[in-house]
Amino acid sequence: MRGPYFAFLIGVLVVTSCKEKKEQSDTGVLSAEAFDDAILSTSNEIILDVRTPEEFSEGHIPNAMLINLRDEDFKTQIRKIDKQLPIYVYCASGVRSDKAATILKDEGFKQVYVLENGLNDWRASNKEIVR
Repeated sequence: MRGPYFAFLIGVLVVTSCKEKKEQSDTGVLSAEAFDDAILSTSNEIILDVRTPEEFSEGHIPNAMLINLRDEDFKTQIRKIDKQLPIYVYCASGVRSDKAATILKDEGFKQVYVLENGLNDWRASNKEIVR
């Protein structure tokens, strides 16, 4: 049984185990429309704004919490969030939220979603902003 058939079985097991591992972590970049639909249809989620407090005060997505990516204790602050909840991350243009998403995934968050092109696209789509 150590011939080609054995190698084939090992290959199938490796691919299957990798696929299962990938499905355990749900991540993605969402358009403004998909991001809005997701946060409206879910009651247990975290909407995370990773901009500065000054930017946040100029306008943010309703129900968003602010944790500035540039704060020295960013990791300490995100560790207080329940890792089982879906987390929707945004910034102004998408650059900081991509960095934050990487950190969140590294910290064990399973469901991380990023707003594509950040608040720029949110505003362009005429979505609600609060101050």
